[in-house]
Amino acid sequence: AAAVARGELPRRVDADDDTVYEEVELGEGAPPTPPLWPLEQLALLAQASVVRAASAADATAVEQLEPYVRAVTEAPKVWAAATRALRLKVRSDGSRPRRRHVALMQLEELHADATRSPPHPP
Repeated sequence: AAAVARGELPRRVDADDDTVYEEVELGEGAPPTPPLWPLEQLALLAQASVVRAASAADATAVEQLEPYVRAVTEAPKVWAAATRALRLKVRSDGSRPRRRHVALMQLEELHADATRSPPHPP
């Protein structure tokens, strides 16, 4: 899995709603999480798929996926991992009434990215 330039990855759409937080900050003294290697991102998404499959009917399964998605979308390195993480984010946001518009905008962005010409020849 080769890393690609940031501009070649799908864009993450953030909410314009100041009452819905995108992420939780642990405090000013908390050390920043180091960016994951591409293989680590893919392993996290594989684990997220296992979590999702194990509790597909459970409403908390969507909430359990958020840390995996956040870890990959903070510093994406591989197009496949970034796209999969954003698709999981669409599923998570789509299940919440206040975030459905964000899910729809993210889905439109993913569609636009998929229909763009590939950045590299196959």
